[in-house]
Amino acid sequence: MRAALRAHTPVGLLMLDVDHFKLFNDHYGHPAGDRCLRTVAEVVRRVCFGARVM
Repeated sequence: MRAALRAHTPVGLLMLDVDHFKLFNDHYGHPAGDRCLRTVAEVVRRVCFGARVM
């Protein structure tokens, strides 16, 4: 963010709320919750194809 501001480069921020994630994480455990979040991140990366996504 700082680098983009210094370079006067447009930047965007995406925040997601995964519905019922806490219930999923509590029921299936943290390793499954971690896999779920990685899957969500991968889907976002695919949808944002061509954009620089961190």
